[in-house]
Amino acid sequence: MQATTQGRVFKNSMELDRREIEDSLEKNLIALRRKLEKYPALEPYLDSLFQVVTSPGKRIRPLLFTGSYRAFSEDTGPLPDHIRQIAVALEIFHAFLLI
Repeated sequence: MQATTQGRVFKNSMELDRREIEDSLEKNLIALRRKLEKYPALEPYLDSLFQVVTSPGKRIRPLLFTGSYRAFSEDTGPLPDHIRQIAVALEIFHAFLLI
């Protein structure tokens, strides 16, 4: 019974993490576009980046990272900012690799 409860808590926290990552991704992409507006040559790359990052997905890479964080810290609350930012960076970096 204990393992089932722990599994449910872990699954719920992963879903919350996914939502936090999605929200943070959107905010970071908007900020990135604003910072790079002065470089029009980057526009096609930014468009591709936005397309790759905003496409629906499971966000496996950032969730593996946040899941590892939770497994070793036993933290079930909201993600700390620095952990969320690293998770978002992993997803954006992966998108750059696809472009």
